[in-house]
Amino acid sequence: MNYDQYIGIPYKEANCADLAIMFQEKEFGKKYGEYVKPECKSPFALSLAVKRNLMDFMEDRLSLPKHGCAALLLCRGRLSHIGTYLRINDQDFILH
Repeated sequence: MNYDQYIGIPYKEANCADLAIMFQEKEFGKKYGEYVKPECKSPFALSLAVKRNLMDFMEDRLSLPKHGCAALLLCRGRLSHIGTYLRINDQDFILH
């Protein structure tokens, strides 16, 4: 996988959910179709959008992450971001 192509994409072109979906579709062949996009760029709007789409992203709850799985991130106790967990050369990363 060429991870570099996903690093540095401006937020105005792809928010964290856009990036997570783009990565999952291109690298793992998953299809999500349409999802509820945030109404604005505030953290609260993104948090609400993540909650509305939660079931589309979740397949199973894992006690330990696996390479390529969606990672839901909390900020001040709210679901506010989504990324992709990656294990590369025995190191953990979140593409966000």
